[in-house]
Amino acid sequence: MSKYFKDYDAIIKNGLNDNSNLFLLKNFKTMTQKADNNCGPCCEIMTLKYFKDDRFTFDDENKVSKMMKTRPYPKGTNLSNMVKFFLNISNDEYKYKVTSSIDFKKDKDGNCFSKFKDFRDFVIKNIKENKVIIVENVD
Repeated sequence: MSKYFKDYDAIIKNGLNDNSNLFLLKNFKTMTQKADNNCGPCCEIMTLKYFKDDRFTFDDENKVSKMMKTRPYPKGTNLSNMVKFFLNISNDEYKYKVTSSIDFKKDKDGNCFSKFKDFRDFVIKNIKENKVIIVENVD
């Protein structure tokens, strides 16, 4: 079991501070969503904050949710609307380039990554390049 400590920007695993295989986006500010269906909008606001784009604050969760056409729980925000949000707010000062699983070639089972190792390598490469990755987690 791991616990994330935002004040220290580290993960403590089973009581041991093992950072040997830890990859973090430094200074990534987190927030807690206020509504069950707003995980997508919250992820987008956190991403904007990471890139120092202050056009939306942590209090703008509902505003961003409406812009992204987020639907009531358990539906939430579909991926294409999350991509469109970044493209729609891009301007001369903040030019967002978005790549999503919509753009990936799928294997015969419809997966972007056939092996866990491929996904892991993708995540590590992008984190090392200071790129934000938003991953959907559906229970």
